[in-house]
Amino acid sequence: MKRICSIIACFLAGTWLCQAQADKNLGVQMHQIPQSAATSLDAVKRKPGFMVTFSERLKPEREVPFLESVAEVHAFAAKQSEEVTRNGVWIVVPSVADSTDQEKKVILAIQKAFKDGTIPLFVCEADKLPDGWTRAD
Repeated sequence: MKRICSIIACFLAGTWLCQAQADKNLGVQMHQIPQSAATSLDAVKRKPGFMVTFSERLKPEREVPFLESVAEVHAFAAKQSEEVTRNGVWIVVPSVADSTDQEKKVILAIQKAFKDGTIPLFVCEADKLPDGWTRAD
């Protein structure tokens, strides 16, 4: 029994250390663009989605990635280097009060896609920046 408790304690400590060591500046950062903002941001792309923040640590792309689906968000994160994926995906979302039901469903689907924990997922509502980050995977 004592050994089982020790194993559980080590697992929990390891999980905590993984979260504590994740660095937003070394991971994938993106913003959820709601439908209301998508129309005014870009005359060509009139869809909601996720705009990735440029970083030299990310694999090169022709242009700033704009991801429109849960699968694209997960695939983009998964193709990055081990260092980047170890530091996770950090998504700024609109405040819950400003989000539509569909936008909330997309975030829940992303959380489900990252549920295996191989790539940490952190989410923060825009009005709670900079300290409102929570691990969401």
